[in-house]
Amino acid sequence: MAYLISSNIMEVMDLRDILDKNLSEEIKSQPGLDQRILNSGSSLTFEQIKQIQDSSNVPAVKKYLSALMLTKLENEGPKGIQHHGVLSNGSILLQYAPEYKDAIVESCDSILISEINEAQNESEVMNWCAYGADLKLKTGKELTGMTLGYIGFNKFMWERISGLAESVSSEKILLILQSLYYAQETLKFQNLEALNMGIQNIAVSYIENENNLEGSENDNTPTKIQEAHDILDYLEKLKYDEDTYINEIQDIRNKCTRIRAPVAKVNPQVNPVEEVKYNLQSAVLDFSVIPEDEIVIISPSAVRKIEPPLYALRSTYFQVCIYKATYNNDEFAVKMYQSVHPQADWNIIYKEIRIYQRLSAMANNQNCFIRYYGTYVEQNSINMVMEYYPDNLMKYITHLQSQKYVFDELLIGPIFYKLISSFNAMKEIGIYHSDIKPHNFLVDQYWNIKIIDFSISMVKNEDMTTLATGNFPIQGTDGYMSPELEDAKANRAARANYNPEKSDVFSLGLVFLQMLTYQNVKGLNTFEKNSELQAKVKVVQYNWAKALISKMLDANPVNRPSFMQLLSLVPVVVTPTINRNQ
Repeated sequence: MAYLISSNIMEVMDLRDILDKNLSEEIKSQPGLDQRILNSGSSLTFEQIKQIQDSSNVPAVKKYLSALMLTKLENEGPKGIQHHGVLSNGSILLQYAPEYKDAIVESCDSILISEINEAQNESEVMNWCAYGADLKLKTGKELTGMTLGYIGFNKFMWERISGLAESVSSEKILLILQSLYYAQETLKFQNLEALNMGIQNIAVSYIENENNLEGSENDNTPTKIQEAHDILDYLEKLKYDEDTYINEIQDIRNKCTRIRAPVAKVNPQVNPVEEVKYNLQSAVLDFSVIPEDEIVIISPSAVRKIEPPLYALRSTYFQVCIYKATYNNDEFAVKMYQSVHPQADWNIIYKEIRIYQRLSAMANNQNCFIRYYGTYVEQNSINMVMEYYPDNLMKYITHLQSQKYVFDELLIGPIFYKLISSFNAMKEIGIYHSDIKPHNFLVDQYWNIKIIDFSISMVKNEDMTTLATGNFPIQGTDGYMSPELEDAKANRAARANYNPEKSDVFSLGLVFLQMLTYQNVKGLNTFEKNSELQAKVKVVQYNWAKALISKMLDANPVNRPSFMQLLSLVPVVVTPTINRNQ
């Protein structure tokens, strides 16, 4: 409940009261307000409310619509898993109206209780509880719905485990283990040890039987050792009440390793098994990773780093250095990650490597993907070997400004087109850079430009063919983030509702503007300063480039074109060296 003090009288208000008495008053004076909100707000569908919400950048409107969706789901529910994304409005509303925290939590908890009671499987429970866990983290409040979710999760998981008695396979075991690990690490469910030990017994028996671990050493029965190692990776991450279970897992690991060691991981001290994440847009599992491409391992003896490093940065968890190096007597670059903290998450580095490998396989003279040659491990560090380029774009821009250099449109046309085309190709395979800035483009004297630094890139499940606006972490560099991210960051939010592609479009627009005008754009990437930013666009020399950049820098992400749409805004006549039929 929210307690509002007026005329020395304390009034207890729920979210419906706050919506009708407070938030509705705030929006009445807003110019250009969609009249459907006031005239028929409660009769609008969730889809209609979401559409209006996405098209508005006015905090008062976003507050009202978030509260409207929550109260609508609370009153009309349960509506089923297809509406679970509505619960994200709890976090949005907390961001804009923290003074109503108690009422927001009460409404969301009521929704959780109603929906979890109708959940059909553990996946639905976890999708709903993902929002509950996020709300609990942000408010510190216990939710009855999370307790109910824990009970439901246990029920469904015991049914899954019991079902293995009739039909067991590595896929079924791994799915159960992934769910348990997600519940343990993300949902923060406690007292899962009984479930963990239940699946451990079955998994160990399965590994022993499939690989004849108790049989003769001369037995030639085909084995599934890598499959066993994958299962053991998860078993080692789960919590157990008794050391007996931990010792048994280690014993099985040793037996499997004697037959064949696991496929080499990037960091020998860490098993980089990706955490299962539950997609907030659908009820199916979303592993949110590039497919498990095999890491290309090269020999450290073939690489010689040239000291000192060209670049060095120390973060909480890693020391990062960029070296010029020789590999098989040719010139290359090496990006080194060295752990400086025991909690360093090597999975982040593992993901970046797979992104480089995937894009390198697509690299040609028609795009901006750098060629990647392999990875090696030494002295608690991961080293990534790739093409060497002497400078980054920021350094080039600074030099060209001092020379008062004017870009010819037959030069910038191919550059712009190739960059847009490259980011569109990334989007097609589910990669969103999330940190576009001049420093993350390498360039040579012939204006070959390469995209680098995927350390905070977002990756979507390739089974998802579209990407709606969702609730994602706020990532990027100050001065180059989109207005919707800057606004959320200014409000000290850790996450925000935004479209990663549209956010990348804005960041790339800032880079294009900086290239053509040499103007300082820092601080202009906000809703309030957008008119000032657009004024700088007007000095761009070429009309097509001016129109392109203006659209990319639209403050409203709904109006911002996609990368695919941007391609048609670069005239064919300025890209004579580009094969646009590919």
